Amino acid sequence: MTVMTRSLLVGVVLCAVCVVANGGEAAPAVRSIHELHARDIGGKDVALSKYAGRVLLIANVASECGYTDSGYDDLNALHERFHASGLQILAFPCNQFGAQEPGTNTQVLRFAHKKGAKFQLMDKINVNPPDQHPVYAYLTAQGRDQGPVQWNFEYFLVDAEGHVIRRYRTGTPLTSERAVEQIAAALEDARVYRAERRKQQEQRLQHKWRRPGDTGHHQEL
Repeated sequence: MTVMTRSLLVGVVLCAVCVVANGGEAAPAVRSIHELHARDIGGKDVALSKYAGRVLLIANVASECGYTDSGYDDLNALHERFHASGLQILAFPCNQFGAQEPGTNTQVLRFAHKKGAKFQLMDKINVNPPDQHPVYAYLTAQGRDQGPVQWNFEYFLVDAEGHVIRRYRTGTPLTSERAVEQIAAALEDARVYRAERRKQQEQRLQHKWRRPGDTGHHQEL
């Protein structure tokens, strides 16, 4: 496949995401999940740009699924282990698979508290059409493993720049050695990314405030 062909395919995918996210109306291509918004489980609008520089693990959850116990246990364990290092978990309740999340946001939150959830619960949404949420329109069109979500407790790992780097299908043990190593590697990449961004910002500030002809040295009197 030529570079031009690959570029055209990427363009088609991005355009499709935009059309789905806007009810069939064309819109600028979404280049990063940080360009999108979602509501938390309390109904507050969240600009996902607030997570720039952090690693996101995004899951569709349900309270009455056979994977509920293991899914919540894995998410709790990962939050406990990696949140301080920059991992942010966003869990979206969804009732599209077996009608296994029938409750309201309040009921979902009450259930999550019983499960000891410390990670961020989001608004109940559709992760597939019809009425697919823009976040999932973006997620499911990225990377090598594209396509609709198949069941509850699928996971997307998103890097510091807002791009999908891993997709874990239902039944994947997130606390397995392989998955933990992949998450840890993403967090290390994010740490390096944040350090480079800070350095660039410092350099821009120094350039902004340096006076013309100033060499940075002061002559002693």
